[in-house]
Amino acid sequence: MTRDVVNQGPGWLEMEKRMKNDVWILGASGRTAKLIARQLDRAGVPLVLAGRDRTRLENVAADLGGVPRLVVGSLASQLARLADDAPGVVVNTVGPFTTTGVEVVRACPAGTHYVDIANEVGAFEQVLALEQSVRAGSASATARTSPPQ
Repeated sequence: MTRDVVNQGPGWLEMEKRMKNDVWILGASGRTAKLIARQLDRAGVPLVLAGRDRTRLENVAADLGGVPRLVVGSLASQLARLADDAPGVVVNTVGPFTTTGVEVVRACPAGTHYVDIANEVGAFEQVLALEQSVRAGSASATARTSPPQ
């Protein structure tokens, strides 16, 4: 089961026009993130690899042919850049998701799709709880998460 949370409040159309097709991968030097990056790269998806360690990110980029852009810094600094960059999708592989899930979703500009690899019931419930505030126009994101199995 998946659910979309969509905000179409004031300014949404303008933000949609400046959205990029880039997919940001947070925690991109981790094992699962590297697998995700490889599959997306093979599909020709423009990637932005985000993480704390430049050397590790450069190694991942080199494995992908050196094409992806890198965003290096703390999670907070990465999230601060999301609004300016307006990626089409953010893939969150940074746990614990009960801490990072809502934080990342809230940082996404209106229209940005959010995907994570959480297998935590609490994280799933927190992200879905944002649906109410998104529909009310007090938050902006498109969240996609799957319940833990």
